Formats: sequence, structure tokens, C-alpha cells
Amino acid sequence: MDKIESVLAKFGDDDYLLLSGDPAAIGISFAIALLNNHGNIKILKWDRLRETYYSVSLEIEIGAFDE
Repeated sequence: MDKIESVLAKFGDDDYLLLSGDPAAIGISFAIALLNNHGNIKILKWDRLRETYYSVSLEIEIGAFDE
């Protein structure tokens, strides 16, 4: 967790996540990147038919899931 927080400490609008590997690490990375960039995140998603990555931008309101 400390390593992920350190690597994503300066995650910003010009950065992307490439999500692969351990699902727990992916979830933690996603959450930390969202928090560090005010609910904005861009990921690269693989298109197996075109054999290329494309960008997916998301904006999630922090606290949207609070009761």
C-alpha cells in the first residue's frame, strides 16, 4: 500500500493507469489515483480486435457513495 501511495502521489490530469495484474492492487491504485486527482482518472483499455489501447476518462464525485 505504501508503495502504491508513493508512486501515485502526484497522479494528475496528464496521467493514465494501465490496469493489469492483482485485482486488489488495481482497486487500491484506482482509489488512490481518484483521490489524488479530485475524482478524475484516465485509464488505458486494450481493444483486442484493433490491437491497440484507447483512453477512457472517468469523473467520480468523491463521497458520492456515502450514506
